[in-house]
Amino acid sequence: MRPKAKKRGHGPFNEASIHAFFGAMSQPLRLTGPALRGNDDVRVSYEYVTNDGHRCRGRADVQTTYVFGKILVSRVKALDGC
Repeated sequence: MRPKAKKRGHGPFNEASIHAFFGAMSQPLRLTGPALRGNDDVRVSYEYVTNDGHRCRGRADVQTTYVFGKILVSRVKALDGC
């Protein structure tokens, strides 16, 4: 088992930052294509529209970790600039 991620509640992972990011969407983030790339790695496709009309269709590599019976996101690397 990997060490517990210590990002939760800090920087962009705190409640206010998450609310600000997702609250600025007129169409919420929607996963359109998850693909398992390894035991702990997933490539996801997603889309969303911000309140100012910016449309994003992007992909990200997501690394997960298993901690105390839960699968948590430990890293997200956006691949398409949004």
